[in-house]
Amino acid sequence: MQTDESRGRNSLTGSPARVGALFVAAYLVLWAGHMDNGDSSYRIAWARSMLLRHTARIDDAGLGVMYAKYSIGHSLLAMPFLAVSELVKRTLHFHAEGPLYMLLFVLNAAVFLALVARYLRLRFGAVATGRTLLVLGFCTVWLPCSRMDSVEQLVLTFLFAGFLAAKLGRPITGMLLAGCSIIIRPDSAIPVALLGLWVCWPSRDWRLLLKMALACLPALLVNAAANWVRWGTWAEAGYAGEPFSEPFLAGIYGLLFSAGKSIFLYSPPLVLGVIALVRHARGGAGSRDYWFFASVLCSEILFYSCWWDWSGEDCWAVRFLNPGVMLMSIPCVELLKGLRFPRWPAAIAIAGLAVQMLAVLVDPLASDYAFRNFNLPRVALFTGKPTEDINRIDISDLRFNPHYSPLATNWLMLRVLAGHPPALETDRKEIARTGTPLYNALIAGGWNPRTVVCDLFWVRLIVNGNLRSDK
Repeated sequence: MQTDESRGRNSLTGSPARVGALFVAAYLVLWAGHMDNGDSSYRIAWARSMLLRHTARIDDAGLGVMYAKYSIGHSLLAMPFLAVSELVKRTLHFHAEGPLYMLLFVLNAAVFLALVARYLRLRFGAVATGRTLLVLGFCTVWLPCSRMDSVEQLVLTFLFAGFLAAKLGRPITGMLLAGCSIIIRPDSAIPVALLGLWVCWPSRDWRLLLKMALACLPALLVNAAANWVRWGTWAEAGYAGEPFSEPFLAGIYGLLFSAGKSIFLYSPPLVLGVIALVRHARGGAGSRDYWFFASVLCSEILFYSCWWDWSGEDCWAVRFLNPGVMLMSIPCVELLKGLRFPRWPAAIAIAGLAVQMLAVLVDPLASDYAFRNFNLPRVALFTGKPTEDINRIDISDLRFNPHYSPLATNWLMLRVLAGHPPALETDRKEIARTGTPLYNALIAGGWNPRTVVCDLFWVRLIVNGNLRSDK
Protein backbone atom coordinates (compact mmCIF):
# COMPACT_ATOMS: atom_id res chain seq x y z
CA MET A 1 0.00 0.00 0.00
CA GLN A 2 1.37 3.44 -0.95
CA THR A 3 2.21 5.62 2.04
CA ASP A 4 1.63 9.33 2.42
CA GLU A 5 5.36 9.98 2.14
CA SER A 6 5.79 7.86 -0.97
CA ARG A 7 2.97 9.75 -2.62
CA GLY A 8 5.00 12.91 -2.10
CA ARG A 9 7.48 11.87 -4.77
CA ASN A 10 4.75 12.13 -7.40
CA SER A 11 2.73 14.98 -5.91
CA LEU A 12 2.77 18.73 -5.78
CA THR A 13 5.28 18.57 -2.95
CA GLY A 14 7.99 16.46 -4.51
CA SER A 15 10.50 19.26 -3.80
CA PRO A 16 10.36 23.01 -3.14
CA ALA A 17 11.85 23.66 -6.59
CA ARG A 18 9.12 21.58 -8.20
CA VAL A 19 6.46 23.39 -6.18
CA GLY A 20 7.84 26.72 -7.36
CA ALA A 21 7.93 25.63 -10.99
CA LEU A 22 4.38 24.32 -10.90
CA PHE A 23 3.04 27.51 -9.37
CA VAL A 24 4.96 29.66 -11.85
CA ALA A 25 3.29 27.73 -14.67
CA ALA A 26 -0.16 27.99 -13.06
CA TYR A 27 0.17 31.68 -12.29
CA LEU A 28 1.35 32.46 -15.81
CA VAL A 29 -1.84 30.89 -17.16
CA LEU A 30 -3.81 33.19 -14.83
CA TRP A 31 -1.49 36.14 -15.42
CA ALA A 32 -2.62 39.67 -16.26
CA GLY A 33 0.73 40.92 -17.58
CA HIS A 34 0.12 44.61 -16.86
CA MET A 35 0.79 46.97 -13.97
CA ASP A 36 -2.04 48.07 -11.69
CA ASN A 37 -0.86 49.89 -8.59
CA GLY A 38 -0.33 53.61 -9.13
CA ASP A 39 2.29 53.71 -6.36
CA SER A 40 4.52 51.44 -8.41
CA SER A 41 4.96 54.06 -11.12
CA TYR A 42 7.09 56.07 -8.67
CA ARG A 43 9.12 53.05 -7.63
CA ILE A 44 9.70 52.00 -11.23
CA ALA A 45 10.70 55.53 -12.20
CA TRP A 46 13.25 55.45 -9.38
CA ALA A 47 14.58 52.08 -10.54
CA ARG A 48 14.82 53.32 -14.11
CA SER A 49 16.63 56.47 -13.02
CA MET A 50 19.17 54.48 -11.01
CA LEU A 51 19.62 52.00 -13.85
CA LEU A 52 19.89 54.38 -16.79
CA ARG A 53 20.87 57.76 -15.34
CA HIS A 54 22.55 56.74 -12.05
CA THR A 55 20.50 59.20 -10.02
CA ALA A 56 17.68 59.08 -7.49
CA ARG A 57 15.76 61.93 -9.11
CA ILE A 58 12.58 61.10 -11.01
CA ASP A 59 11.44 64.62 -11.91
CA ASP A 60 11.76 63.82 -15.62
CA ALA A 61 9.20 60.98 -15.36
CA GLY A 62 6.18 63.29 -15.49
CA LEU A 63 4.97 62.31 -12.01
CA GLY A 64 5.17 65.79 -10.50
CA VAL A 65 7.75 64.97 -7.83
CA MET A 66 11.53 65.08 -7.63
CA TYR A 67 11.96 61.91 -5.55
CA ALA A 68 9.91 58.81 -4.86
CA LYS A 69 8.72 58.79 -1.26
CA TYR A 70 8.86 55.01 -0.97
CA SER A 71 11.64 52.77 0.31
CA ILE A 72 14.29 51.60 -2.12
CA GLY A 73 13.84 47.83 -1.82
CA HIS A 74 11.14 47.42 -4.43
CA SER A 75 13.07 49.55 -6.91
CA LEU A 76 16.17 47.43 -6.40
CA LEU A 77 14.24 44.22 -7.01
CA ALA A 78 12.66 45.69 -10.14
CA MET A 79 15.96 46.76 -11.69
CA PRO A 80 16.96 43.37 -13.22
CA PHE A 81 13.58 43.06 -14.92
CA LEU A 82 13.78 46.62 -16.21
CA ALA A 83 17.31 45.95 -17.45
CA VAL A 84 16.08 42.98 -19.47
CA SER A 85 13.21 45.05 -20.87
CA GLU A 86 15.67 47.77 -21.87
CA LEU A 87 17.81 45.18 -23.63
CA VAL A 88 14.74 43.84 -25.47
CA LYS A 89 13.78 47.37 -26.44
CA ARG A 90 17.23 48.18 -27.85
CA THR A 91 17.79 44.90 -29.67
CA LEU A 92 14.30 43.90 -30.81
CA HIS A 93 12.65 47.35 -30.76
CA PHE A 94 9.86 45.87 -28.70
CA HIS A 95 8.42 47.51 -25.58
CA ALA A 96 7.88 44.84 -22.92
CA GLU A 97 8.63 46.68 -19.69
CA GLY A 98 5.25 46.09 -18.06
CA PRO A 99 4.99 42.32 -18.67
CA LEU A 100 8.64 41.65 -17.82
CA TYR A 101 8.41 43.71 -14.64
CA MET A 102 5.25 41.89 -13.57
CA LEU A 103 7.11 38.58 -13.73
CA LEU A 104 8.73 39.68 -10.45
CA PHE A 105 5.42 39.09 -8.66
CA VAL A 106 4.75 35.75 -10.34
CA LEU A 107 8.18 34.50 -9.24
CA ASN A 108 7.74 35.94 -5.77
CA ALA A 109 4.39 34.20 -5.30
CA ALA A 110 5.86 30.88 -6.41
CA VAL A 111 8.93 31.25 -4.17
CA PHE A 112 6.78 31.89 -1.11
CA LEU A 113 4.73 28.74 -1.74
CA ALA A 114 7.91 26.74 -2.29
CA LEU A 115 9.13 27.94 1.11
CA VAL A 116 5.79 27.00 2.67
CA ALA A 117 6.14 23.53 1.14
CA ARG A 118 9.56 23.19 2.75
CA TYR A 119 8.14 24.31 6.10
CA LEU A 120 5.11 22.03 6.05
CA ARG A 121 7.11 18.96 5.09
CA LEU A 122 9.00 19.30 8.37
CA ARG A 123 5.89 17.94 10.11
CA PHE A 124 3.25 16.94 7.59
CA GLY A 125 3.03 14.44 4.78
CA ALA A 126 2.47 15.08 1.11
CA VAL A 127 -1.33 14.95 1.23
CA ALA A 128 -1.78 17.65 3.87
CA THR A 129 1.03 19.75 2.39
CA GLY A 130 -0.35 19.54 -1.13
CA ARG A 131 -3.87 20.45 -0.03
CA THR A 132 -2.61 23.38 1.99
CA LEU A 133 -0.55 24.70 -0.91
CA LEU A 134 -3.56 24.53 -3.21
CA VAL A 135 -5.70 26.37 -0.66
CA LEU A 136 -3.06 29.05 -0.06
CA GLY A 137 -2.15 29.42 -3.71
CA PHE A 138 -5.62 29.60 -5.24
CA CYS A 139 -8.20 30.22 -2.50
CA THR A 140 -6.65 33.21 -0.72
CA VAL A 141 -5.62 36.69 -1.72
CA TRP A 142 -2.25 35.22 -2.76
CA LEU A 143 -3.65 34.41 -6.22
CA PRO A 144 -4.39 38.09 -7.02
CA CYS A 145 -1.05 38.98 -5.38
CA SER A 146 0.72 37.00 -8.10
CA ARG A 147 -0.65 39.38 -10.73
CA MET A 148 -0.61 42.72 -8.89
CA ASP A 149 2.36 45.00 -8.23
CA SER A 150 2.00 45.69 -4.52
CA VAL A 151 5.06 45.44 -2.29
CA GLU A 152 3.50 43.64 0.66
CA GLN A 153 3.82 40.24 -0.99
CA LEU A 154 7.55 40.86 -1.43
CA VAL A 155 7.75 41.69 2.28
CA LEU A 156 6.05 38.41 3.16
CA THR A 157 8.45 36.26 1.13
CA PHE A 158 11.54 37.74 2.80
CA LEU A 159 9.93 37.55 6.23
CA PHE A 160 8.92 33.92 5.81
CA ALA A 161 12.32 33.00 4.37
CA GLY A 162 13.86 34.46 7.52
CA PHE A 163 11.40 32.58 9.73
CA LEU A 164 12.17 29.29 7.97
CA ALA A 165 15.93 29.81 8.19
CA ALA A 166 15.63 30.53 11.91
CA LYS A 167 13.47 27.44 12.40
CA LEU A 168 16.11 25.35 10.64
CA GLY A 169 18.75 26.55 13.10
CA ARG A 170 20.19 29.59 11.31
CA PRO A 171 18.82 32.56 13.27
CA ILE A 172 21.38 35.12 12.05
CA THR A 173 20.84 34.15 8.42
CA GLY A 174 17.13 34.27 9.09
CA MET A 175 17.33 37.79 10.46
CA LEU A 176 19.44 38.93 7.49
CA LEU A 177 16.75 37.60 5.15
CA ALA A 178 13.86 39.00 7.18
CA GLY A 179 15.68 42.33 7.46
CA CYS A 180 15.49 42.71 3.68
CA SER A 181 11.75 43.30 4.14
CA ILE A 182 12.62 46.51 6.01
CA ILE A 183 14.30 47.82 2.85
CA ILE A 184 10.98 47.29 1.06
CA ARG A 185 8.71 48.68 3.80
CA PRO A 186 10.27 50.24 6.94
CA ASP A 187 7.24 49.30 9.04
CA SER A 188 8.21 45.67 8.44
CA ALA A 189 10.54 46.22 11.39
CA ILE A 190 7.58 45.26 13.59
CA PRO A 191 7.18 41.66 12.33
CA VAL A 192 10.97 41.35 12.08
CA ALA A 193 11.23 42.28 15.77
CA LEU A 194 8.52 39.71 16.54
CA LEU A 195 10.60 37.12 14.71
CA GLY A 196 13.59 37.93 16.93
CA LEU A 197 11.46 37.53 20.05
CA TRP A 198 10.00 34.27 18.72
CA VAL A 199 13.51 32.84 18.33
CA CYS A 200 14.96 34.02 21.63
CA TRP A 201 12.08 34.00 24.09
CA PRO A 202 12.04 30.27 24.99
CA SER A 203 15.73 30.24 25.92
CA ARG A 204 15.89 33.87 27.09
CA ASP A 205 19.13 34.11 25.10
CA TRP A 206 19.41 37.90 24.98
CA ARG A 207 22.89 37.76 23.48
CA LEU A 208 21.44 35.97 20.49
CA LEU A 209 18.70 38.59 20.33
CA LEU A 210 21.37 41.30 20.21
CA LYS A 211 23.18 39.48 17.40
CA MET A 212 19.92 39.15 15.48
CA ALA A 213 19.23 42.86 15.97
CA LEU A 214 22.68 43.65 14.60
CA ALA A 215 21.89 41.45 11.59
CA CYS A 216 19.23 44.02 10.67
CA LEU A 217 21.81 46.78 10.59
CA PRO A 218 22.60 46.42 6.84
CA ALA A 219 18.92 46.95 6.00
CA LEU A 220 18.70 49.98 8.25
CA LEU A 221 21.84 51.47 6.70
CA VAL A 222 20.47 51.00 3.19
CA ASN A 223 17.28 52.81 4.17
CA ALA A 224 19.21 55.58 5.89
CA ALA A 225 21.48 56.08 2.88
CA ALA A 226 18.50 56.21 0.50
CA ASN A 227 16.81 58.79 2.74
CA TRP A 228 19.96 60.91 2.95
CA VAL A 229 20.38 60.98 -0.84
CA ARG A 230 16.77 62.09 -1.33
CA TRP A 231 15.90 64.21 1.67
CA GLY A 232 19.18 65.08 3.33
CA THR A 233 18.13 63.32 6.53
CA TRP A 234 18.61 59.80 7.88
CA ALA A 235 14.97 59.52 8.95
CA GLU A 236 12.14 58.73 6.56
CA ALA A 237 10.54 61.98 5.33
CA GLY A 238 8.40 60.80 2.43
CA TYR A 239 5.20 60.25 4.39
CA ALA A 240 4.99 63.64 6.05
CA GLY A 241 1.36 64.78 6.11
CA GLU A 242 -0.11 61.25 6.02
CA PRO A 243 -1.28 60.77 9.60
CA PHE A 244 -2.71 58.04 11.80
CA SER A 245 -5.95 59.95 12.04
CA GLU A 246 -8.74 57.37 11.69
CA PRO A 247 -10.76 56.27 14.75
CA PHE A 248 -9.22 53.09 16.11
CA LEU A 249 -12.45 51.13 16.51
CA ALA A 250 -13.69 52.12 13.05
CA GLY A 251 -10.47 50.83 11.53
CA ILE A 252 -10.62 47.58 13.50
CA TYR A 253 -14.22 47.01 12.43
CA GLY A 254 -13.40 47.83 8.83
CA LEU A 255 -10.42 45.49 8.64
CA LEU A 256 -12.21 42.58 10.28
CA PHE A 257 -15.92 42.85 9.54
CA SER A 258 -16.77 45.49 6.92
CA ALA A 259 -18.69 44.47 3.80
CA GLY A 260 -16.09 45.94 1.47
CA LYS A 261 -12.73 45.25 3.13
CA SER A 262 -12.99 42.45 5.68
CA ILE A 263 -9.93 40.21 5.49
CA PHE A 264 -12.16 37.18 6.06
CA LEU A 265 -14.25 37.97 2.99
CA TYR A 266 -11.24 38.22 0.71
CA SER A 267 -9.41 35.19 2.17
CA PRO A 268 -12.00 32.75 3.58
CA PRO A 269 -9.32 30.12 4.45
CA LEU A 270 -8.13 32.57 7.09
CA VAL A 271 -11.09 31.28 9.11
CA LEU A 272 -9.56 27.80 8.98
CA GLY A 273 -6.24 29.18 10.19
CA VAL A 274 -7.87 30.91 13.15
CA ILE A 275 -9.80 27.76 14.08
CA ALA A 276 -6.58 25.71 13.90
CA LEU A 277 -4.84 28.25 16.14
CA VAL A 278 -7.60 27.99 18.74
CA ARG A 279 -7.50 24.19 18.68
CA HIS A 280 -3.72 24.00 19.01
CA ALA A 281 -3.09 27.12 21.08
CA ARG A 282 -2.00 25.30 24.23
CA GLY A 283 0.20 22.63 22.78
CA GLY A 284 1.25 20.69 19.77
CA ALA A 285 4.38 20.79 17.67
CA GLY A 286 3.34 23.86 15.70
CA SER A 287 1.62 25.95 18.37
CA ARG A 288 4.56 28.31 18.89
CA ASP A 289 4.83 28.89 15.15
CA TYR A 290 1.13 29.61 14.93
CA TRP A 291 1.37 32.16 17.72
CA PHE A 292 4.11 33.94 15.77
CA PHE A 293 1.88 34.01 12.68
CA ALA A 294 -0.99 35.36 14.78
CA SER A 295 1.22 38.02 16.35
CA VAL A 296 2.23 39.31 12.91
CA LEU A 297 -1.41 39.61 11.81
CA CYS A 298 -2.50 41.24 15.08
CA SER A 299 0.37 43.73 14.95
CA GLU A 300 -0.59 44.71 11.41
CA ILE A 301 -4.24 45.15 12.38
CA LEU A 302 -3.34 47.31 15.38
CA PHE A 303 -0.80 49.34 13.42
CA TYR A 304 -2.94 50.11 10.38
CA SER A 305 -6.35 50.50 12.02
CA CYS A 306 -5.65 54.21 12.66
CA TRP A 307 -3.91 54.90 9.34
CA TRP A 308 -5.75 57.51 7.29
CA ASP A 309 -6.03 54.99 4.43
CA TRP A 310 -6.43 51.85 6.51
CA SER A 311 -8.22 50.03 3.67
CA GLY A 312 -5.20 50.44 1.37
CA GLU A 313 -6.95 51.47 -1.82
CA ASP A 314 -5.50 50.65 -5.24
CA CYS A 315 -5.58 47.00 -4.28
CA TRP A 316 -7.70 43.88 -3.93
CA ALA A 317 -8.48 43.33 -0.25
CA VAL A 318 -6.33 45.21 2.30
CA ARG A 319 -2.79 44.93 0.95
CA PHE A 320 -1.19 46.10 4.20
CA LEU A 321 -2.45 42.98 5.96
CA ASN A 322 -1.58 40.44 3.26
CA PRO A 323 1.58 39.19 5.05
CA GLY A 324 -0.29 38.48 8.27
CA VAL A 325 -3.31 37.03 6.46
CA MET A 326 -1.15 34.57 4.54
CA LEU A 327 0.87 33.56 7.58
CA MET A 328 -2.25 33.03 9.66
CA SER A 329 -3.78 30.91 6.87
CA ILE A 330 -0.92 28.39 7.02
CA PRO A 331 -2.24 26.63 10.18
CA CYS A 332 -5.23 25.46 8.12
CA VAL A 333 -2.99 22.46 7.35
CA GLU A 334 -4.15 21.06 10.71
CA LEU A 335 -7.70 20.78 9.33
CA LEU A 336 -6.68 19.31 5.97
CA LYS A 337 -4.97 16.16 7.23
CA GLY A 338 -6.29 12.67 6.61
CA LEU A 339 -7.31 10.68 3.58
CA ARG A 340 -10.50 12.61 2.91
CA PHE A 341 -10.83 16.33 2.34
CA PRO A 342 -13.18 17.46 5.16
CA ARG A 343 -16.42 18.87 3.84
CA TRP A 344 -16.68 22.19 5.63
CA PRO A 345 -13.03 23.20 5.03
CA ALA A 346 -13.62 22.23 1.41
CA ALA A 347 -16.65 24.52 1.26
CA ILE A 348 -14.60 27.41 2.68
CA ALA A 349 -11.82 26.72 0.18
CA ILE A 350 -14.30 26.75 -2.71
CA ALA A 351 -15.72 30.05 -1.47
CA GLY A 352 -12.17 31.43 -1.39
CA LEU A 353 -11.51 30.28 -4.95
CA ALA A 354 -14.72 31.95 -6.13
CA VAL A 355 -13.68 35.24 -4.50
CA GLN A 356 -10.23 35.15 -6.09
CA MET A 357 -11.64 34.40 -9.54
CA LEU A 358 -13.51 37.70 -9.33
CA ALA A 359 -10.06 39.34 -9.27
CA VAL A 360 -8.67 37.12 -12.04
CA LEU A 361 -11.35 37.17 -14.71
CA VAL A 362 -11.98 40.90 -14.18
CA ASP A 363 -9.38 43.51 -13.29
CA PRO A 364 -9.00 43.43 -9.48
CA LEU A 365 -9.01 47.23 -9.41
CA ALA A 366 -12.21 47.58 -11.43
CA SER A 367 -14.06 49.07 -8.47
CA ASP A 368 -11.28 51.55 -7.76
CA TYR A 369 -11.09 52.64 -11.40
CA ALA A 370 -14.84 53.16 -11.59
CA PHE A 371 -14.85 55.13 -8.34
CA ARG A 372 -12.01 57.40 -9.46
CA ASN A 373 -12.94 57.92 -13.08
CA PHE A 374 -16.74 58.14 -13.05
CA ASN A 375 -19.16 60.31 -11.12
CA LEU A 376 -21.22 57.47 -9.66
CA PRO A 377 -24.52 58.89 -8.33
CA ARG A 378 -26.86 57.40 -5.78
CA VAL A 379 -30.08 58.59 -4.19
CA ALA A 380 -29.65 59.91 -0.66
CA LEU A 381 -31.59 57.73 1.78
CA PHE A 382 -33.19 58.39 5.17
CA THR A 383 -32.89 62.15 4.90
CA GLY A 384 -36.53 62.99 4.39
CA LYS A 385 -35.64 64.66 1.10
CA PRO A 386 -37.05 63.83 -2.33
CA THR A 387 -35.42 61.13 -4.46
CA GLU A 388 -33.94 63.83 -6.68
CA ASP A 389 -31.45 64.57 -3.89
CA ILE A 390 -28.36 62.80 -5.23
CA ASN A 391 -25.09 61.94 -3.52
CA ARG A 392 -21.94 60.56 -5.06
CA ILE A 393 -20.72 57.10 -4.11
CA ASP A 394 -17.66 57.74 -1.94
CA ILE A 395 -14.89 55.78 -0.27
CA SER A 396 -17.07 54.91 2.72
CA ASP A 397 -19.53 53.20 0.40
CA LEU A 398 -16.75 51.04 -1.05
CA ARG A 399 -15.58 50.14 2.44
CA PHE A 400 -18.85 49.57 4.29
CA ASN A 401 -21.82 49.35 1.92
CA PRO A 402 -22.27 45.84 0.49
CA HIS A 403 -24.13 47.27 -2.51
CA TYR A 404 -21.03 49.13 -3.71
CA SER A 405 -18.17 47.02 -2.38
CA PRO A 406 -15.33 45.91 -4.70
CA LEU A 407 -16.69 42.37 -4.49
CA ALA A 408 -20.08 43.56 -5.76
CA THR A 409 -18.47 45.61 -8.54
CA ASN A 410 -16.33 42.75 -9.83
CA TRP A 411 -19.27 40.35 -9.68
CA LEU A 412 -21.39 42.79 -11.68
CA MET A 413 -18.65 43.26 -14.26
CA LEU A 414 -18.19 39.52 -14.53
CA ARG A 415 -21.91 39.24 -15.30
CA VAL A 416 -21.53 41.93 -17.93
CA LEU A 417 -18.54 40.12 -19.39
CA ALA A 418 -20.59 36.90 -19.56
CA GLY A 419 -23.38 38.74 -21.38
CA HIS A 420 -25.91 38.66 -18.53
CA PRO A 421 -25.99 42.16 -17.00
CA PRO A 422 -28.74 43.03 -14.53
CA ALA A 423 -31.68 45.07 -15.69
CA LEU A 424 -31.75 48.77 -14.90
CA GLU A 425 -34.01 49.57 -11.97
CA THR A 426 -36.69 52.06 -13.05
CA ASP A 427 -38.99 52.03 -10.03
CA ARG A 428 -38.20 55.26 -8.17
CA LYS A 429 -40.03 54.14 -5.05
CA GLU A 430 -37.94 50.96 -4.90
CA ILE A 431 -34.74 52.95 -5.41
CA ALA A 432 -35.76 55.34 -2.64
CA ARG A 433 -36.46 52.39 -0.35
CA THR A 434 -33.43 50.14 -0.99
CA GLY A 435 -30.92 52.50 -2.56
CA THR A 436 -29.60 53.01 -6.06
CA PRO A 437 -28.45 49.70 -7.59
CA LEU A 438 -24.78 49.57 -8.51
CA TYR A 439 -25.52 49.00 -12.19
CA ASN A 440 -27.72 52.09 -12.28
CA ALA A 441 -24.99 54.17 -10.63
CA LEU A 442 -22.33 52.95 -13.05
CA ILE A 443 -24.42 53.59 -16.16
CA ALA A 444 -25.55 57.01 -14.90
CA GLY A 445 -21.95 57.86 -14.02
CA GLY A 446 -20.75 57.35 -17.58
CA TRP A 447 -19.38 53.81 -17.38
CA ASN A 448 -19.62 51.84 -20.62
CA PRO A 449 -20.19 48.08 -20.33
CA ARG A 450 -18.38 47.58 -23.64
CA THR A 451 -15.10 48.45 -21.93
CA VAL A 452 -15.20 45.37 -19.70
CA VAL A 453 -12.60 42.83 -20.82
CA CYS A 454 -11.34 39.59 -19.37
CA ASP A 455 -8.14 40.27 -17.43
CA LEU A 456 -6.31 37.13 -18.54
CA PHE A 457 -3.35 38.17 -20.71
CA TRP A 458 -3.94 35.55 -23.41
CA VAL A 459 -7.60 36.56 -23.74
CA ARG A 460 -6.61 40.22 -24.13
CA LEU A 461 -4.00 39.26 -26.72
CA ILE A 462 -6.65 37.47 -28.73
CA VAL A 463 -9.29 40.18 -28.34
CA ASN A 464 -7.19 43.38 -28.35
CA GLY A 465 -3.84 42.29 -29.70
CA ASN A 466 -1.99 43.76 -26.71
CA LEU A 467 -1.48 43.41 -22.95
CA ARG A 468 -3.15 46.64 -21.95
CA SER A 469 -6.45 46.81 -20.12
CA ASP A 470 -9.17 49.24 -21.04
CA LYS A 471 -9.61 51.22 -17.88
